[in-house]
Amino acid sequence: DQEVFYRFCDNTHDGRFAWCRPFDEGADQWEQVAAVVDDYEGYYPLYNFRRGRLGFGTNINSYLNQIVGRLDDVSAQYKHFVNERCPHPTQ
Repeated sequence: DQEVFYRFCDNTHDGRFAWCRPFDEGADQWEQVAAVVDDYEGYYPLYNFRRGRLGFGTNINSYLNQIVGRLDDVSAQYKHFVNERCPHPTQ
């Protein structure tokens, strides 16, 4: 067994750093993005098929907001990667 160290981040720093996201799952950015992708793929049948729901498909904006909300963590990781890793053009 190998112990994995996690960083602690309270709500005041939420989103300021790539490693500071609420409900993230993973020790690094790779694992956090992989967890978001796994959740999306795992819950796809539950969120994207009618399954007897009466109001399913009546509001396309609600569906699109759900998708964007679930994938927001992935885009945030990319933005942090670009801002933290790539040198600024004036440097």
